Amino acid sequence: MSNVGGKNVGTKNVGTKNVSSKKKTSVKVKAKSGEGMESAVAAGAEFLDSLPAVWKLLKQLQLETQSDLSGLSHVVVPVKRHKSGQWEVLASGSGLPVEELTQALGGFAYQEGRGCWEHVSDGKHYIMVALLGDDQGIPQKRVSLQFGLNCAQFLSHFVKSNTSLGFADAADVDMFSVLQGFFNGLYELSGYKSVEEGDDEKKDPTEYALERIVCVSESKVDGESVISLSKSQVVTRHLGDSPANYVLPEDFAAAAEYFAAEFGIDELCVFDKQKLCELKMDSLLSVSRGSLHEPKVIVAKVLGTHSADVQPVLLVGKGVTFDSGGISLKPPAGMGEMKYDMLGGATVFGALCHLASQKRPPHDTIALIGCVENMPGQYATRPGDVVTSYSGKTIEILNTDAEGRLVMADLLSYGEEQYRPQCILDMATLTGACLVALGSVGAAVMGHDATFLSYVKASADQLGVPLCELPLWSDLAKAMDSSVADVKNISSPNVKAGTITAGIFLSKFVQPSTSWAHFDIAGVGWDAQLMGYPSKGASGYGVDLLSHVVWNVRDVSKA
Repeated sequence: MSNVGGKNVGTKNVGTKNVSSKKKTSVKVKAKSGEGMESAVAAGAEFLDSLPAVWKLLKQLQLETQSDLSGLSHVVVPVKRHKSGQWEVLASGSGLPVEELTQALGGFAYQEGRGCWEHVSDGKHYIMVALLGDDQGIPQKRVSLQFGLNCAQFLSHFVKSNTSLGFADAADVDMFSVLQGFFNGLYELSGYKSVEEGDDEKKDPTEYALERIVCVSESKVDGESVISLSKSQVVTRHLGDSPANYVLPEDFAAAAEYFAAEFGIDELCVFDKQKLCELKMDSLLSVSRGSLHEPKVIVAKVLGTHSADVQPVLLVGKGVTFDSGGISLKPPAGMGEMKYDMLGGATVFGALCHLASQKRPPHDTIALIGCVENMPGQYATRPGDVVTSYSGKTIEILNTDAEGRLVMADLLSYGEEQYRPQCILDMATLTGACLVALGSVGAAVMGHDATFLSYVKASADQLGVPLCELPLWSDLAKAMDSSVADVKNISSPNVKAGTITAGIFLSKFVQPSTSWAHFDIAGVGWDAQLMGYPSKGASGYGVDLLSHVVWNVRDVSKA
């Protein structure tokens, strides 16, 4: 991600070590050195050992719908506090003691922002959680997602000691989004910490007791879909959150092979450096030259139900597993966060996982994910170098920290030529300028097909996903002209529209006749606490949006 080799030093293995009177047991994962590494499959297994507790929970969970409270000892009930101070119980399911709960609410102290209270009646525990933001013009799905996130924060200990939980439905909430938020809220990266014996606070987090969730509703909730989506978001978030030495390009590829089998992705292959050289993807290859770890391109496909009759949809993701900036080295402060620079690729892969495990669209869906590490080194690309991309266009590389677009350029050209897709959706943590423009609230989207972009934005609105279109102004395109090559990878110094000019650069590698949408998720990919998540790290933004767009696209024609 643009903000403006040296020897690979291995890390120590995590072993048994006494740091206090308590015995310190080794964690399951093992740190890897740069040289003499084990196979990619073994490396991927180390990463898989660290999957968070919520992954195991989702794999064993039963999610059901019933119309009453029978058989439930604990039920989550959404409540709302009006500006007047009056409380309202929003749920009204069969057997719910609404008047009693409303009266009980009046006796609880209210703290601005969040609230959770428990009331016991006839042996049932009613966990009343405040619904926030629905009177502020925020879409219902976003309000419901936040409600679910809050429920997870309040009930994180409950799910480790109880086997079942009910959620009472209400007209003001979207139950699918509530559950999506709940599972996302239970996500916590903990697999890289050692465990102290006898310490309950640090016991194995995989010991979830929850086995069954019941939606108390007259309408059936698609439990399989919400579990599939939540598992897919766990994959995306865990890929992003894991330390960069555990998700090297070869590890990303190995993990993709594992999850392809887990979710039912139909085809997956990995292009190695030799194959990429044969394809003449010199733009992508230029990014990896300073790293000991060779680049990989993951090619995965989910088959459609009528793939012979319709063109496929192409997804392209940036998978820069660590971005030091290369020769154009980033400043030290915050550089550790550059393990997240592969979240575009992780999001694309998460969306493909979700698509594979659900009812298939009529068309094939193909994903290309470019996995590289951008490091300084003896053979690293220099500022001022010129490379020839897969498309044949030459690129003057003036800043090696604007590397993601170099990866994406080759994948876009290759994918369009190879698969002739009806549309292309690419996702990347591409520019720090996007964070400046939109903060951590929403992503930017760009493209040259107004009709297709309207469809994408309508999909985002339907899901309550914040998305802002930025224009690809032709006046700014001149700033990408090079005096020695066809195009340069950064704009002229006096041009400040970094997110837009990056989009303009990518547009040069997509035919104008192709429906294409470029998503810059630099502001929303990580630092999830700013978006209302209980824990820091990757947010999983975009998995649901990409899946929805792919599922529902029907040859959106140009206006």
